[in-house]
Amino acid sequence: MCTASFGIAEEAYKFRKNLITKEEFLLNSQILCIEVSVSALSSMLGHAIIPIPILGAVIGNTIGTFLYEISKDNLTMKEKLLMEDYLKEIQECGYFLENEFELHNHQLQREIKAYYKPLGKAFSPDHSIAFQESIELAVSCGVDEVDILKNEEEIDNYFT
Repeated sequence: MCTASFGIAEEAYKFRKNLITKEEFLLNSQILCIEVSVSALSSMLGHAIIPIPILGAVIGNTIGTFLYEISKDNLTMKEKLLMEDYLKEIQECGYFLENEFELHNHQLQREIKAYYKPLGKAFSPDHSIAFQESIELAVSCGVDEVDILKNEEEIDNYFT
């Protein structure tokens, strides 16, 4: 308990001095508590198995700490492999999304060019060209044929 308290106090000092981030503080504190718990549990088991004062606790602590370090290293290797696989998947997703973006971007550029062509003519000073291009623009934008006014008669009927 005392070891954990001093360790967490040290981590808090580092955090207050901005030497470590909040996440590092929490992670380091958790690791410290786990290590202290393993040490205390090993000492207790060692003393229960070897009932000689101090000797059982020291041997238990040593063996427990040794086994913990071995298992921690093995877990670390598994975690490294897992993180490498995860990083590889993220990179593959990044490449896929980049290609998809390029594909959609090129398609959008083509559609914008196709849109601007009749749009420019739809605002022509010549009213007959502007009228015809307005019709083409409406069709290209997906307006239903029945909703498009195509001649003077339809326009007069619409507004009267």
